[in-house]
Amino acid sequence: MLASKGSIPNPKLVLFLKTGICGGFTTFSTFALESATLMKSGHPKVAFLYMLLSILVGVGAIFITEFVCFGTSESLLENTHPQ
Repeated sequence: MLASKGSIPNPKLVLFLKTGICGGFTTFSTFALESATLMKSGHPKVAFLYMLLSILVGVGAIFITEFVCFGTSESLLENTHPQ
């Protein structure tokens, strides 16, 4: 609400709030809702498979993208755990 009224002067902060914070919550809530709906509708195996594959494919996509862009996944690991 503050961002839409122009109360936050930094456009990068507005972008972070709108896409980073709000986007993350809506994405996770959709994932959670779909998982719960599958469980409640009597498909616990499908729900578990959906959750497992969503996580594995999501994380795998990061490593594949890193490999395609930089030829190795080592730079991803180096960036997340500086020594």
